[in-house]
Amino acid sequence: MKSFHPLSGKFAVSLEGGLSFSRTDFRISKFDSLAKLSFEYYFPTYNPGAFGIHLFGGVGDLSGEGGASLQYLFVKNFNSVIRFAGAGLSYNYRLSRIFIPFISLGASYIKFYPRDYSGNELPGLATGRYKTHSALYSGEIGIKYLFDPALSLNLSFGLNYSGSDNLDDMPDEFTGDRGNDFFYSSMLGISLLINGVSDIDDDGIPDEIDLCDNTPVGINVDEFGCPIDSDKDGVADYVDKCPGTSIGTYVDPVGCPIDSDKDGVADDIDLCENTPQGVKVNLNGCPLDSDYDGVADYLDKCPDTGKNVLVDNYGCPVEKEEEKISSRSEIFIFDILNFETGSANLTESAIKHLDKIIRIMKDYPATRWLIEGHTDNLGGYNFNKELSNERTASVVDYLLQSGVESGRLVVAGMGEEFPLYPNETSTGKSINRRVTIELLDESITPEELKKEITEVINEIQGGEIEVQPLIFFDGANYTFQISSWKSKYKALSEVRKYIQNGFNAFISEAEVPLKGGKWFRVRIGYFDSAGEAAEYRARFFSQSN
Repeated sequence: MKSFHPLSGKFAVSLEGGLSFSRTDFRISKFDSLAKLSFEYYFPTYNPGAFGIHLFGGVGDLSGEGGASLQYLFVKNFNSVIRFAGAGLSYNYRLSRIFIPFISLGASYIKFYPRDYSGNELPGLATGRYKTHSALYSGEIGIKYLFDPALSLNLSFGLNYSGSDNLDDMPDEFTGDRGNDFFYSSMLGISLLINGVSDIDDDGIPDEIDLCDNTPVGINVDEFGCPIDSDKDGVADYVDKCPGTSIGTYVDPVGCPIDSDKDGVADDIDLCENTPQGVKVNLNGCPLDSDYDGVADYLDKCPDTGKNVLVDNYGCPVEKEEEKISSRSEIFIFDILNFETGSANLTESAIKHLDKIIRIMKDYPATRWLIEGHTDNLGGYNFNKELSNERTASVVDYLLQSGVESGRLVVAGMGEEFPLYPNETSTGKSINRRVTIELLDESITPEELKKEITEVINEIQGGEIEVQPLIFFDGANYTFQISSWKSKYKALSEVRKYIQNGFNAFISEAEVPLKGGKWFRVRIGYFDSAGEAAEYRARFFSQSN
């Protein structure tokens, strides 16, 4: 991961103080004081090492004692006041965000004035025997401690080599040519760091454009400084324990799909989101219904009911007094003529779709129709029975107002006894609050009428009806649904897997506004009857388990 050097692009003003230790012709060297002021600029970089250029100047003292020459036995000590100014280059290596070792080289102009401890000019200075200035070449190593993005403490040790042998006033001819004078330095100082690239979280994105300025160190980020979220689930990769989650999936704080009812099926594909704990479910998160009677196994007191048998809420056979209906002639409107809890008022969308059915009723005046009202299980039995009657009355009143004769209508309020889906979930309850309109079997049903009914089914319900839970009829063929995904990629992966296993799998797209828009449904088909689809589905899930 790229990150800016802590000094990248910064200007520094540094003030340092410390000690000098001279090495001259005098036998005994002494420690003295030294002070320095410098201005430095560090070039912007992502590299661990940053180069800098600096200007500097300083003042100090150099001293020694113990004599230096037999010719000057009377000169016992010296003290030179020095002043210098120059420029240099530094290399600053980033050990961490706060510790930065450095090395620098520089050249400067030095002025010096040798005197004795009493302040008297030494002989060479007094007679003007040499120039009191020369070049000074400096090398320094040290470390910076950034205790704040704008402040650092600096510790350094240096060697300063003079271009003259007269810092102590002793010429080569008097001392046997021991070489030019030099001195060591040890400095401690503070730097004020100005401007530059501020990157407080060290993620390589300047603070001025960093939208996530508290990213932990070492985390990969995008161009806005925010942690990478590869699967776009809202949880950064470095905390995501379930990478690869489909886009649109609801996830928990560690990036795993939420499974509110703990049934092993994530909420975004769970069609029965409030399944009681411990109940076995299918791939859609709904309780298993082994005999396909519409009552889940854990509620079913008659678990071996035959197919297409009308059952009560406990899965046991009941006798339905109303006339039986041809499955190909039914128009189910459970997704359209549904109601709010406790209400019998028609919605605008329900009225629009009723108008399409009224057109068929008027085109075929000899037909008779069964209007059934249903409720969920909220409220008592008598209340729901009455509410289902009120719902059928709302539909019948609208039909009569539209010119349909009352003698063609058979009306029944069924209460809560015939749910399409388990009432354990809010989704199931909303589907069960419905009115169905059915063409009675005793009516004459010409092919033209069947065609019109199919067309209305296509208009009203997207080209299909759900004749049993997750078994669909499009007017020609039956299919059953395995799963539903927000991600088309995930749905395609499922389809490929089932095709490889010999199943005729495909994707059916559907707009579901209440669940976030388009969904991709994985289905298997095609079958000539609902019974055939149910038997094949049972074998499919048996093999899958």
